[in-house]
Amino acid sequence: MNKSLILAHRGASAYAPENTTIAFTKAIEMGADGFELDIHLSKDGNLIVIHDESVNRTTNGSGFIKDLTLGEIKKLDAGSWFDSQFSDEKVPTLDEVLTLIKDTQLLINIEIKNGPFFYAEIEQKIIDCVVRHSMIDRVIVSSFDHYSIVKIKKLNSSIKTGALFLARTINSWKYIKEIGADAIHPHFVSVTSEVVKNCHENNIEIHTYTANEPEHIKHLARLGVNSIITNFPDIAKEIVNSLKK
Repeated sequence: MNKSLILAHRGASAYAPENTTIAFTKAIEMGADGFELDIHLSKDGNLIVIHDESVNRTTNGSGFIKDLTLGEIKKLDAGSWFDSQFSDEKVPTLDEVLTLIKDTQLLINIEIKNGPFFYAEIEQKIIDCVVRHSMIDRVIVSSFDHYSIVKIKKLNSSIKTGALFLARTINSWKYIKEIGADAIHPHFVSVTSEVVKNCHENNIEIHTYTANEPEHIKHLARLGVNSIITNFPDIAKEIVNSLKK
């Protein structure tokens, strides 16, 4: 059984402000196999790496991403809410993040944040950005909006896609095959040995979120999930490496 990969949730978000360059840099330094990030679309059509549909929680500004230009977003302080030492951090674009890790082997889980606002062109823009950086083989695009991941596959069948789930689902591996996706992205509490077995027997990957407690991480690794998304990539990596093959 292969070791579960460790993906840093919004970067090393337990140690630095989420979805910022410093959080992604710390994840790299901690030996993460990759990271998960979130994408919204700005007023002027730029791919913005931020979790919420507004800048209110994680910057010193206010307003919805859809109503702000890239220039307006770049003026905001995206670090002080976490700690004053990060006051110089800015909200990055997807292009900037992919440039940061282009010369590494890191994997990137790009989550499309469609809802409560739906961005008509976001799928094509993400594909264009990934192709421009020659990173199709290192990216998986996920979303709770399964229409969006179906659209990704229709636009470019080479890009891996994953359907996010919050609740336990019946025969999720059958559903994934039906919609043409490559993976399930379930909340970690819903992952069972049966789910892992059936997914892997059907060539479906499992990338589970967001496990932070050591016992949960160890349990998921022993089940054999493909990756564990966590705020603590250093701790998770140590746990996975300590398990016997």
